Amino acid sequence: MKTLKSIKNRINVIKKTSKITQAMKIIASSILKESEINIKNSEKYNNEIKNFINILYSNSKNRDDIDEIIKENFDNKKNKNELIIIINTDKGLCGGFINKLANNIKKKKIDKNTEILMIGNKLKQKLKLGDNNYIKQECIKFMSKKFNKNIFEQCSSIMSMILSKKKFSNCRIIYSKFNSIRNQEIKDMNFFSLDFLKKNVNNSNNEDKINYNCESYDKKYIKEIIYKYFNVNLFNIYSNSIASECSNRMISMHNATKNSKEIIKDLTLIYNKNRQMIVTKELIEIISGSESTK
Repeated sequence: MKTLKSIKNRINVIKKTSKITQAMKIIASSILKESEINIKNSEKYNNEIKNFINILYSNSKNRDDIDEIIKENFDNKKNKNELIIIINTDKGLCGGFINKLANNIKKKKIDKNTEILMIGNKLKQKLKLGDNNYIKQECIKFMSKKFNKNIFEQCSSIMSMILSKKKFSNCRIIYSKFNSIRNQEIKDMNFFSLDFLKKNVNNSNNEDKINYNCESYDKKYIKEIIYKYFNVNLFNIYSNSIASECSNRMISMHNATKNSKEIIKDLTLIYNKNRQMIVTKELIEIISGSESTK
């Protein structure tokens, strides 16, 4: 039988742990709200850029320039190498988020012409892709402090890193799209391609479109607009990934807090039973001792 002191110590430890998990749940909730705002804002901003690129496409010279810029800077069909960007996290306590990504990637065939760029190292530890010597992979830290500034800066640095290489025929991004707190889905989409640009721009259904009177633009301005379009898309993907991560962490911390309360309840019951047994035993000893003196 455990001593009362050991049970009481365990109850105190679990109470402290419960406070930590509750605090982590609140922190995850605040980051989630910020991420949801950024998802909505980036989508609105993206719709306006889509609208503007649609207007650019209406001019034949601009259309030719856009096609040329995409082929020169983003879409290198001469090279057979493929780049896969996997956005995960550096933080733990969000097992569902990592497991969904891992299960999705394990089903995919990765050949010798594929290079993997991981944003965050948790998934790398889970998959152990380094066991396959032919897979070229790079892992960079996922920045989430000072959310807006650092994430947008990291999106720009990733864009620059990819464009400086110019050696991929195709670039894919695998990430977790946030739908609701209990519903996220893994997306695998082609990125930095003319097909991606045309598909998304032509499907732009913004009711509040602004009509621009557009003539031919200088090529460098068109390139800057396209670069910004991809950058905002990448920021939206990052925001979705952070929202998915935080929603999974919220659920994990909620369950942990709930379980700790149940354990405390059970331990308190055991503590009271043991205490009552000790008190009863002592009373019996006192009564039996007084009876023996008579």
